[in-house]
Amino acid sequence: FKLAPTSNPAWIMFDILTNNRYGLGVYIDAGLVDEARLFQIGRYCDQMVDDGFGNLEPRYTINCTINSRAEAYDLITDICSAFNGMSYWAGGQVGFTIDAPSDPVMAFTSANIEGEFSYSGTSVKDRHSIAVVTWNDPKDDYKQAVEYVEDPDLIERYGVRKIEIQAFGCTSRAQAHRYGRWILYTEHQQSEVCSFTAGMDASTLMPGSIVQIQDEHRAGNRFGGRLPSCTATSAILDDDIDFTGFETCLQFAVMLSDGS
Repeated sequence: FKLAPTSNPAWIMFDILTNNRYGLGVYIDAGLVDEARLFQIGRYCDQMVDDGFGNLEPRYTINCTINSRAEAYDLITDICSAFNGMSYWAGGQVGFTIDAPSDPVMAFTSANIEGEFSYSGTSVKDRHSIAVVTWNDPKDDYKQAVEYVEDPDLIERYGVRKIEIQAFGCTSRAQAHRYGRWILYTEHQQSEVCSFTAGMDASTLMPGSIVQIQDEHRAGNRFGGRLPSCTATSAILDDDIDFTGFETCLQFAVMLSDGS
């Protein structure tokens, strides 16, 4: 580590958490912050993306002045919102998660949960078709500007349903536009919640972990379970499975003892 200016939300978060004068350093030691996860998030924030005007810019940045007292958790939540993430306390550390592509880390089937999978959907009134994002325009002396983001398909489906949001520390029109698109996409695509009770083997999961779910009642067939034995070339299943019609498109995924 070195002391230097940055607009990366991950390292601004680290500074706020560990600084003794204006942060939480009096209460939180650097050892209580998941630096490795922040490093991953910081690299994702620094990746260059198209700004919509033929140039490249970092995916997520923060450029603002925090010059007033605020509730610690509220400020942490605001900074996390800049990279579409969240913070949590687990395992004696402040952990972080970010809405970014990643591989599944665990699979759940009827064989490793208690009871059945339960499903519930979000309210239609919580799904918007237009996002009005407020950001600070550096070309206009950092005064507030509005970025209007709409999805024609959602307007046709739900009508004009507007949500107004503030992009914390945002000084890029392209980043504000991406934030609006993320809001609309999330509300439309992530419209269902699946609840279930898992066993101790799921105790290593953290908020934001990507998992796979194979519900035999919803899929109409069973394609997951526990393996009594397995080698590199064969596996003994825990039940008789009819793979008729799926012989040419089957993929076999096994979780090994080390979690891979």
